[in-house]
Amino acid sequence: MDLFARFDANKLRIKLKLAATRIEQQKNKRTLEIVKQKRAVAEMLAGGKDEELARIRTEHIVVDDWQVEVLGIIGLLCNLLQERTRLLEASETVPFDMQESCCTLIYAATRIDIPELMDIKRQLLLKFKGLTKLMDTEEKCKEVVNERVLVKLSVKPPNAYTVTSYMKHIAEEHNVDWAPDESVGAQAMRFDAPMIAPVGSTVVAGGASGIQAPYMVTDGTIASKPKPGLVVASQQVKGADGEYRVLAGQPATGPPARVLPPPVPALPGAVHPPQPAVAGDPSVPDFDELSRRFEALKKR
Repeated sequence: MDLFARFDANKLRIKLKLAATRIEQQKNKRTLEIVKQKRAVAEMLAGGKDEELARIRTEHIVVDDWQVEVLGIIGLLCNLLQERTRLLEASETVPFDMQESCCTLIYAATRIDIPELMDIKRQLLLKFKGLTKLMDTEEKCKEVVNERVLVKLSVKPPNAYTVTSYMKHIAEEHNVDWAPDESVGAQAMRFDAPMIAPVGSTVVAGGASGIQAPYMVTDGTIASKPKPGLVVASQQVKGADGEYRVLAGQPATGPPARVLPPPVPALPGAVHPPQPAVAGDPSVPDFDELSRRFEALKKR
């Protein structure tokens, strides 16, 4: 701040008037933008495929609505101070009934895009240097700044209930049959938490290529688990008749099928290792017969 700067009542009055005019322009501009955004959200809800994006856009609408609300309050305070500039000029300390108005304008100067508010803030601090001590912490600001302005200019996002309610009203206004996604559940109606972050439920797997069938069975990654109720595509399973068949994403009606390797065709002239004996084969002597043969050999 310039060390030689002094409070100028005429400059304050002019800046207050200019700020009030700019605020009205900003309010009209944001209101028109909100109308367009509401129409876009309604189209997303009607399509039924972009609900997560619609929630994000709706949260932006809520924040814009808050900005318009704050602008309306700041505009009223600018008009009030414009009418009472002579009172401010004649006072050594800020009048008690003007304290909240002055502090609110100073608080909002760095938080909304109205350039004239910075000049207003500078003039008020030149006149009433004690205002700085009243607002040097967030806790002190709660005592001297308009409560609605303090809340609506907060960096905290709107709660989930507000966003969901906006979406319902937008759907009704545009005659869209819509209800919150079941995956959101009770989270969509909470007052103590923001809307949950998107999980990608509306993002289609394989959407760019148009090939979506594989993702009905697997997520495509190595060693991913098959989805319940499905047999992994291209499994070869041996049937009761000894024939091998390919199961491609067919619903599983019983226990998981045992995956067997395909039979290896015999090569000409190949020597196969001896196969293990099978119980009950008459060509293989039993234990008693082998014992008798061994005793006969010992007598020779």
